[in-house]
Amino acid sequence: AGGQGVVGFFPNLTDDDWRYGGSFDKIHETLMEGRRGYMPAFNEVLSGEQVDQLANYVASLSGIAHDAKKAEGVFEVGPFPGGPALLDED
Repeated sequence: AGGQGVVGFFPNLTDDDWRYGGSFDKIHETLMEGRRGYMPAFNEVLSGEQVDQLANYVASLSGIAHDAKKAEGVFEVGPFPGGPALLDED
């Protein structure tokens, strides 16, 4: 739950070792399009604004340049087929 990942299952999002590129644009692309069967595309279940918030949050975990305001919020991923949900506490 802090982005550290689980060896063999989930990547560490807090370091600077990125399989598909560690820029904000590449993170955003991964969230929108998914990655070859390893991660589903979220472009059909999250709005563009939600993907942008999530990309900023992921970037913030490893210190990549990001919009700190957009990175704020609570993120919760639900099980499929219900799909992921991005929750914002106000």
